[in-house]
This record gives sequence, structure tokens and C-alpha cells, in this order.
Amino acid sequence: MNATGTSYPWLLLYEHSINRYPEGRSLAFVAIGTLLILIYLTRATSREGDKGVLRLSQIPILGAWNFYEKRIDYLTPALEIPGRSSSFNIRNSKVVVVTGEESRKKFFGHKNFDLNEGYARVYFGQTTPVKEMDPDTAAGQNLNRFSKLISPLIRNETLAKVSYEVFADLDRVMESWLVAGRLNPSEDIYDLVFQLTLRATTASEISNDPSLVSKISRLFWDIERGGCASAILLPWFLSPAGWRRRIALVRLYFLVKGVIDRRIKSGERKKDALQHLLDDGNSCGAIIEFTISALFAGIINTGLSSYWLLIYLDSNREWKKKLEEEVDAFIGRYGTGTGSISSRLAQIPITAWEDELPVMDACISETLRLTLHAVPLRRNMGADLVLGGANIKRGDFMAYPIDDVHLRESFYPDPHRFDPGRYTESQKAEDKAHWTFLGWGAGRHPCPGARFAKLEMKFIAALFMCRFEYRLVNGAGKIPNPSPTPDRNDSQRARPKGEAVYFEYKRTEIRALDTMI
Repeated sequence: MNATGTSYPWLLLYEHSINRYPEGRSLAFVAIGTLLILIYLTRATSREGDKGVLRLSQIPILGAWNFYEKRIDYLTPALEIPGRSSSFNIRNSKVVVVTGEESRKKFFGHKNFDLNEGYARVYFGQTTPVKEMDPDTAAGQNLNRFSKLISPLIRNETLAKVSYEVFADLDRVMESWLVAGRLNPSEDIYDLVFQLTLRATTASEISNDPSLVSKISRLFWDIERGGCASAILLPWFLSPAGWRRRIALVRLYFLVKGVIDRRIKSGERKKDALQHLLDDGNSCGAIIEFTISALFAGIINTGLSSYWLLIYLDSNREWKKKLEEEVDAFIGRYGTGTGSISSRLAQIPITAWEDELPVMDACISETLRLTLHAVPLRRNMGADLVLGGANIKRGDFMAYPIDDVHLRESFYPDPHRFDPGRYTESQKAEDKAHWTFLGWGAGRHPCPGARFAKLEMKFIAALFMCRFEYRLVNGAGKIPNPSPTPDRNDSQRARPKGEAVYFEYKRTEIRALDTMI
């Protein structure tokens, strides 16, 4: 490629400067040389640190650039020896990567390890000074506050009411699709999760307005994409992604605030999440914080797992057939009446959805195991301690790659294979070690919204399989070979590696209707 083309505009600037200001050549060569050295250093191989702790490669002063760009690849060396710790820096903050059972137990179970402080530093560049930390009040208080706010929204009676609106949302979106055609699962199925999350955690003024849903979606993804290396490691650089993130956060804040203010001013009462939060006496600020937190907690993992569940099922027809039979029998037991499929599914008791779909449960667990590529983070709010051979001082940060357990051969033989049969009583990995499945959190940090997230995945899968026949194809309309696998470095959507895949579908409710006659 021509180096003076538009792909390398910085070279044009360099050439112009050198030709116009010859006296600046020496300085320019030093700058270019320094840049090349930094590039070399960030690509350098990992090396052993003090006392056997692996020091992962990084840029001096700035820290681990590739943690943000190719997170799973970057952390792969840390997983080679279970129980060994590794470390890297996010600017001046130390992050210790822990592995192995003992470290996992402490990571998820220690009372002084704070979740919010970990994420605030690593993904938003914010941190509480060590001298201001209070282990007695800080660790876990934000998670507890979130759990308290979401609790009334996931009670049986609340979920039973919202399920009718959820299925109406799903029905409306699916009706907007063509009778037959192609869907991009990483976009179209993901969008369903976004709609349902807004329905369950915000105001009807938002979830009933498609244009407002689209606007919030754009703001959400601007915030998500803004958590890149340049924005976190070079905050003074004011990168475009960093700017968009800041602007999106402000816009999202005032958008939600405007909805809340108008509801309060009007005195109107509605049967939605916002009304629950207002009736419980929460302040406007607390509701805004909860709403934004719910979006980030509820969209990424549930969204990508929902569409990968359908991909894995079509790539494993035996399990697809088992699940179809289970769903048909389920509808036959509960879906009485003459309404649409969605209205019949909405009538089914929440407890039945939770307790009477064992094949669906196993398929969801296996999908989460294979696609969940998060790296949970914590901050030590208490006294210094040693974990996995690493000294973790008060104020230090920790990371635990979930691949350490979810893709470990000793717990899950042939770990990259989709096999829901692993979750039978005789094969459960939980019998082999402590907390071997982390799909819904663990220890002191269970996922507060797990109940609704599971229902979302079940609702989407059941209705989609009832309404459509589908098969997985590539861009040429052929069955992908080999079967697609998630790009685990794609932190937002985990799209399939290599070529794009689609659902080639046609609408049919015959199979589900026959079971009800």
C-alpha cells in the first residue's frame, strides 16, 4: 500500500514538517524512534517478575494497551499455569491477574474485594485515593444498593405482569421482519435483548417509543466503545472515542432525568419499573444511577449469549431437536387458549419457566460457558495480602479471567465443544472444584439480575423457535464449515470469527400450533 495514502495521514504531516523546518529533523527522528521503541515494548513477550509472578507485556508509563484491544489474547500467558499470578499496570495502578481454585475462592469470596472500584478504574479511568478508602463501608456497598433497587422488579408478581409486555415487544419486532429472509443474529437478536432490558428496568415512556429506544442504543454503544485503550491510558489525549463516550454519558443522564422529571411533574402513575422505584422513595439521582447501571449490567452478556444460543442449537441439531420437543410439550401443558403464540407463552407462570425447562437450562449454561469472555475485576479495600504468590497491597486491583475455569480441560473435557449434557448430575463440574461455573457470578458477587436475564433468554429462544424455521448460513448461503466460534477478543458482541453468519429463516407457527390442538 502507498505510504502516502489516506491510510497514513500522520506520515504526510511528518514529511511536510521535515521539508519546511529542516532544523526539526533531529527532534522528529527522536520522536519516531521513541514511538517505534514503545511499539516494540508493547509487543514484547511476557517475562517473569519478582517471586515467580509473570509480568505481562505493556507500554512503559501507560500500561497494558493490549488489555483493551485484544483482551483474551493478552491474558492467555496468564492462564498457562493454574494458580500462578501475573500482573500488569493501568497507568500507575497495579492489576494482579489471579488463577486457580484458591485464588478464585478468595477473589469471589473475600469481604474486602470491591467490584465497583475495580471496574471504575480499569474501564472508566476513575479511582478512589487509597487514603480515602474505607473497607467497612466501601466493599460491596454499590452492588448491595443495586441489588436492593432491582429486587422489587424481579419478584414473581412483577415479572408475571411484565412478561405480557415483554412478549408483546418480541411479537411486535418479529412481526416487523419479513415472512422469509435473513437475519444478522449479532444485530437483530441483540436488539431484542436491548428492548427487553429497557422494558424491565426503565419507564414505559422509553420502552414504548422505538425512536427513543434507538437513541438510547446509540448512546449506550458510544459509551461502550469509548472504553478503549486511548481513552483510558491517554485521558489527556481526548481521543474521538473518549469524547463520544463523555458526551453520550451526559446525554443519557439528561435523557433519563427528563423522563423521570416529567413523570413526577405530571403526577401520572404507570405500571412500570420507574413507578416501582419512585413509590419506594428513591431519589431522582439514585434512579438514574440504577437505570444506567442496569443497562451495562444487563445487555452485553445476555445479548451475545441469546444469539449464540440459537447459533449453537442449529450447529448441533440433536440438541435443537431436544429443545424443540421440550418447548412444544411445555406449551402443550400451559399455553391454552386461541390467541397468538406470544400471548400463550405470556400466560405461562414464571415458576414454570424457571423450573420445567431442563434442556433449555442446560443449553443456556453451556452457551454462557463458551461465550462469556468477561474478566471480572476487584480492588483490595482492606489490608495487604498474598494471593497466588503475588503481594496485593491495599488499593491494588485484581482480575480473574473466566477462561481459567470455563475452558479448563480438567473441569470441562473437550472444552470448546458445545455439549449441554455436561450439566447432568453425573457430569457436573461443580463436583470437581469450587465455583467452576461463573455464568451468574459467585460468592459475594452473584449477578443481581440473573433471574430476569435467564427469562429473557428463554423467552427469546422459545418464541423464535415457535415462530420461525431457521438455518445458519454464511454470506454465500451455505452452511458454515467449520461451525462458527465466538471471537473472544470482541468484548462487546463476540461476533463469529472469520466470515459473517446469518439466520436464513421463514415464518411458521404450524409446529407450535399443532401441539396445542
